[in-house]
Amino acid sequence: MEISSRIIRDSLTNDLLILGISHPIQERKELELELKHTKEWFSLITNNIADMMFVISVETLAFEFAMGNTLEILGYTNEECVGKFLHESVADISFREMSRIISEKLMLYYKDGDSSVTENYMDYYHYHKNGKLIHMECSSKMTFNEDNTPKHIISINRRARNH
Repeated sequence: MEISSRIIRDSLTNDLLILGISHPIQERKELELELKHTKEWFSLITNNIADMMFVISVETLAFEFAMGNTLEILGYTNEECVGKFLHESVADISFREMSRIISEKLMLYYKDGDSSVTENYMDYYHYHKNGKLIHMECSSKMTFNEDNTPKHIISINRRARNH
């Protein structure tokens, strides 16, 4: 039980009454515990996979979230990836291909209304922190706002199998 109280005073600051409110917190505590366990499992999985996951803003093409094995593969921590722009992070030829695919997938989506058309698989070249290009493969899908405007690209990335 959580209890809050407040003293109610008149205009002369004389105490008139104490107002108290109580409400049960067991449900909130259970949800907090469930969220903590879910976060622990999520962290365990994402910190021990060979892949990387990125969330990229469709509007800015900036990385909004990164997790997984970015340090080993790209030389950047997950935190260092956030805020970088796609055009600065991948080879020019890869960026042109990604831009073409994004435009093509959006046209299909607006034509058909089926979000599955925004799924994609491709090979590309991502810059390592040391400046070298790393051959990568990625599986991605766009997400949309309630008004059907594109919001994010969610991508799972790994070193290309033939590296």
